[in-house]
Amino acid sequence: MTGKETALGGSPPRTGQPVTGAPAICSRFSQSIPEDALRRRFGLSGPLPPLPALVRPTDAALVIGSRGQFRLLRFGVLAAWGDTSGTQKPVINARSETLRDKPLFRGWLEQRVAVPMAGYDEWQGEDKRLHHVGPRGDDGPLLAAALWDGGERFCLLTCAADGAMAEVHHRMPVFLPDAQAATLWLGPYPFAQAQGALRPHSGMLHATPAPVQLPAQGRLL
Repeated sequence: MTGKETALGGSPPRTGQPVTGAPAICSRFSQSIPEDALRRRFGLSGPLPPLPALVRPTDAALVIGSRGQFRLLRFGVLAAWGDTSGTQKPVINARSETLRDKPLFRGWLEQRVAVPMAGYDEWQGEDKRLHHVGPRGDDGPLLAAALWDGGERFCLLTCAADGAMAEVHHRMPVFLPDAQAATLWLGPYPFAQAQGALRPHSGMLHATPAPVQLPAQGRLL
């Protein structure tokens, strides 16, 4: 590991395989972001690892911590009390409204990270029509709130969708729309204060039906 990648600890995760089935929320996203845009928007320094064009559950993705720390972590966390045979499905997202109530996430509330995204895929309705969701205009890249499990995994946080995004899916990732929200979430604040950043911001997003429809990603919740 080079640069500040070691700040979150551990070694680089291995890439896994996709899971197919009913659609999950934001189960596939892109980190095809120019390096200069990453450095400028998120204040990153040091050598950056190659970023994945497509991230699916168990794949490695760039994750940002406080003070410009970063490293690769696997998408999806595992329950300590779950199946230990190696077939346990990872939990890829958590409802921001109930984090305090869930034993799986309660211990990670002070291990807050964020995930840069060029955009993500979402499937709409019973016919599972695929939409590409990205930043509106020049608002990108996006920065999604997440929790780190203290090892080599992370999960995204979701909230109730509002505005036009509610027509695509009733839930959406929690995005940090500006430096103030990012500082609140990633800074040295207690969770009771940092959770003020966990709000829907669908106005910064634009959803476009995909020209080619693909099978829905597996439900991992």
